[in-house]
Amino acid sequence: MAIRTASSSAIAPAIVPAIRAAASMPRIDLLVLQPSAFCNIDCDYCYLPDRGNRRRMSLDTLERALDRVFGSDMLGGHLSIVWHAGEPLAVPRRFYDQAFAVIDRLRPAGLSVSHAMQTNATLLDADWAAFIRAHNIQIGVSLDGPQALHDAHRRTRTGGGTFDRTMAGVRVLQAAGIPFHVIAVLSADSLGHAAEIHDFFAAHGIRQVGFNYDEQDGAQRRSSMDFAGAEAAYGAFLGHFLDRALAAPGSAIVVRELAGAAAAIAGPPDVQAANHQADAFGILCVDVDGNVSTFSPELLGLRDARLGDFIIGNVHRDSLQDMTAQPYLHALQREIDAGVAACRRDCPCFRFCGGGAPANKLAETGRLDVTETLYCRLTKKAVLETVLGALETRLGFADPAGGSCGRDD
Repeated sequence: MAIRTASSSAIAPAIVPAIRAAASMPRIDLLVLQPSAFCNIDCDYCYLPDRGNRRRMSLDTLERALDRVFGSDMLGGHLSIVWHAGEPLAVPRRFYDQAFAVIDRLRPAGLSVSHAMQTNATLLDADWAAFIRAHNIQIGVSLDGPQALHDAHRRTRTGGGTFDRTMAGVRVLQAAGIPFHVIAVLSADSLGHAAEIHDFFAAHGIRQVGFNYDEQDGAQRRSSMDFAGAEAAYGAFLGHFLDRALAAPGSAIVVRELAGAAAAIAGPPDVQAANHQADAFGILCVDVDGNVSTFSPELLGLRDARLGDFIIGNVHRDSLQDMTAQPYLHALQREIDAGVAACRRDCPCFRFCGGGAPANKLAETGRLDVTETLYCRLTKKAVLETVLGALETRLGFADPAGGSCGRDD
């Protein structure tokens, strides 16, 4: 699914809120490279609009993109590169051999680079495992839980289930001793199966899990979670999963959402969550042709009747500095900023979120200057309420901020 599924030293980037240091020039924290839009399977909740396109990024385009990024004034001491879009392992490994060599050759002295991939795992084999290990690539596996839940939505292009092939890939990673996390996409029909999903992951030695849901985003025009009472149902799912995990401490499953919310609640109340999706160039995305977009990665490849195609330049003709001066970029930033300002004014959860995801705002409302979405009600508010409730019930914990997300503690 979405790029927020990419891994970091824990499970996903920015799991603990942080503040970006103020600077006159934007800073690139995450570079998303799309070697191909193609995916070898056909999940029915996928947001990608062009996942049947087999065209690949050329090494010339990759080199131009890296020249632009590495030659800019927008880097700190570390850059995370996520190979994303369709299925990254559907691109031949020889491409990555050459691509990583280009990165090593062009990387400025003093800049560290880490790599991440989110994969459906159906193409994993011993050779891929050796490559992943050699380059210390952070790996996430898309696995929705037990076979019936997984195969209900994650199917081949001919309609067959993908569970067996995904689990074969999981076993390849485990046999090679490669750490990985799992991203499970929840649909409405998953919500009554928290115990089964927990026990499935525990039985298969999976210890790091993140939950997405089938968002209305990009090419996906509806979500099964868009029903009255969805927030309560989603929170109940997380609560049941947490109860199951606490009752079986030997499984030691870390849930991205719960761990992140607990860290944020326990942290200083004046610390504001970073929101790179709302800041131009915090996340930089490059497609197979060298077209560049920013803000939410899910905007890459979309076209909106009012806002256009979200492309702010092309690496073959434009420097990043030129892109920062684009009136189109400034217009997008103004509308996003208006939405963030409204969130800051109206939402008691703002410090945990930083103003929401522009791609979800656009998909759900057709605008970027709005506030609450189903995405934030589920992934922010319901999660925070679940964690606060668990902390209060089990530990007598009171939110040091004096209540959050509408609570009257």
